[in-house]
Amino acid sequence: MDSSGNLYGTTFVGGTNNAGIVFQLSPKAGGGWTETVIHNFGNSGDGSLPTTNLVVDASGNLYGTTGSGGTKSGGTVFQLIPRSKGWTETILYNFPTDFQPITGLMWRRVGLNLYGVTKNGGERFGNVFRLWHHPTGWVERNLHSFDHVNCNSQTGGDLVEDQNLTIYGASNGGCANET
Repeated sequence: MDSSGNLYGTTFVGGTNNAGIVFQLSPKAGGGWTETVIHNFGNSGDGSLPTTNLVVDASGNLYGTTGSGGTKSGGTVFQLIPRSKGWTETILYNFPTDFQPITGLMWRRVGLNLYGVTKNGGERFGNVFRLWHHPTGWVERNLHSFDHVNCNSQTGGDLVEDQNLTIYGASNGGCANET
């Protein structure tokens, strides 16, 4: 939700290219909502198949992930910036083939950092990543690789942070040997 009370979300499919959309729901006077499609995925170099939540920064920019597409075909982290004549998309990061982000992003309360989880990549079964803004662009760092078939990242749960700045998430499996 933004400061004006608008709600934002994604659909996995649909839109002009049937590759998913980002939509805005604006409250109507007297009740109800008005839906506006603010981005159609699936254009050249764009991501596709968004499956996760969006985060909003203090300027009203939206951030999210796509599970496919981008210039390397492994999904993307994108930013949508509100402009007077619509929204402008910027791809912040292109994941390598088959990495497939599967969670929404989490803003870290310290610095300009975004965190998420991929389905694949890392040691094989996905990873927890950090994306931070560097003067030369956005940089991705693998923070944790899921490397056991019984402990993988194939979950739909997003990351959360507590008051002590500790990040928590869930995995699909036992994870007895994971730290």
